[in-house]
Amino acid sequence: ARRFADTQDSRHLWNLGKYTASLLVIVVTSTSSSTGSIIVVSTIATLYAAVWDVFLDWGLGLPGISRLWSRARQRLSPASC
Repeated sequence: ARRFADTQDSRHLWNLGKYTASLLVIVVTSTSSSTGSIIVVSTIATLYAAVWDVFLDWGLGLPGISRLWSRARQRLSPASC
């Protein structure tokens, strides 16, 4: 949410959604006795995180997606170590 406030780039909110979905799995698992709801929430969170990581964080599979979100751009140069 902080990066969204700084940049107004909606991708930061979508990234926050990935972490929120993961936390929702923990909440539902600890409070629900319904196996069906646990499976549904877990499946949605897993698919959301997998799609986000593969396409946006790693920049794989979608032509034209900027490598801006790629981990490769975030490497430290030897001079900064």
